[in-house]
Amino acid sequence: MISIRRFVIVDLDMRLLFLVSLLFFLVPTSTHAAPQEKRAYEELRAKYLTLRNTDNGVQRLDEWASVANGMLGHVSRHPQSENAASLLFDASIVYEKIYQAHGGKERALRAATLLDRLARDYPGHMLADDALVRRGDLSLYVLEDVDAAKRSYQEVIGAYKETDMYPIAQLRLSELKSGSYLLKEQHAEQPRVKREGAPLIVIDPGHGGEDFGAVGHAGMMEKDVALSVALELEKILVAQHGATVRLTRRKDVFVPLMERTQMANDYEADLFVSLHANASPKGNLSGLEVYYLDNQGDRSSKALAERENSSVRFEGPQGDLQYILSDLIQNAKVEESITFANQLHSSVLSTLSPKWKGLKGLGVKRAPFYVLVGAHMPCALVEMFFMNHKSDGKLLADALFRKQIAQGIAQGIGAYLQEHGA
Repeated sequence: MISIRRFVIVDLDMRLLFLVSLLFFLVPTSTHAAPQEKRAYEELRAKYLTLRNTDNGVQRLDEWASVANGMLGHVSRHPQSENAASLLFDASIVYEKIYQAHGGKERALRAATLLDRLARDYPGHMLADDALVRRGDLSLYVLEDVDAAKRSYQEVIGAYKETDMYPIAQLRLSELKSGSYLLKEQHAEQPRVKREGAPLIVIDPGHGGEDFGAVGHAGMMEKDVALSVALELEKILVAQHGATVRLTRRKDVFVPLMERTQMANDYEADLFVSLHANASPKGNLSGLEVYYLDNQGDRSSKALAERENSSVRFEGPQGDLQYILSDLIQNAKVEESITFANQLHSSVLSTLSPKWKGLKGLGVKRAPFYVLVGAHMPCALVEMFFMNHKSDGKLLADALFRKQIAQGIAQGIGAYLQEHGA
């Protein structure tokens, strides 16, 4: 009996040792999986954004299809990854872009199916409400399935009341009820004609569409903050300064960086302002920064520029951003831009400080922001505080705070125009 007990004990010890050894070998594999998955995701994202910025006509069809397949393969391998929902969203846009360029409603249906999958598999994700509205729009305007569109919008109304897509879903349902969606013009808005003698200001709400920018308090995204301030700024400039205003985007859509500055040049704008919200690696930085274009600057400024430039990728011998900048900056209105940036910085702080205590002004800085490259007019990029800072993030989520940022920027624009003329 004693020998049997010993055998059982030894057998249990051996099993325990086997399990411990198994765990020892499994743990390193799981710890390495996350960084590898993230790198793979970033590579896919870089390829995708390269196509969005360099092949607007979707001519390199094989590359678009390859990226979509890569995204869906990644989701299949890593369904629990924090990046899975984003890849489904991007893959749906790939199919939608291919449909827009080459036709074939099966591609639009594929896009709608992927959006539906995102909403089903990742409920509550920050893109779930966007996916439902986008799926509804595809159903309504492309697939001509009114019932499916109605279900998508109603799901947003029922499950996502606190999101930015809620009022859009309400609007779509009202259009369905009235039938006005049948008359809705789906093409891009035509540019506004510049009034004689009125200054023309181009406002660029940074990021947009699948380019979220930084993510901050309660999942709020930089692209939404930028658009909110831009739309308010437009109202103020028109009402208080008699300006003609052109926005590079008026809704949540992707616009390639190179097109934003070109738009300002095409309309011979007097001023160009790009709106962003900052983020720091540790979430401990706060304050307002305003930038002008320069290929110099300190390490932190260049790091910020790399983040804001991340939605464009260069290929071949033209891939050296520093080389491009050094050539273009020689003709840029640097001195005027420095003056303009300083005016914006001081005006925003003086507008906000009476009501919002403890705000920091981090000054006017220089950095190689691609969106400012080649502008023929004074231009500046405003980093409207830090999305991922505890206090700044909460303020940026406050609609009144965003409106007062717009008021401060408008005052800065008005002061600059008054002193230097249009």
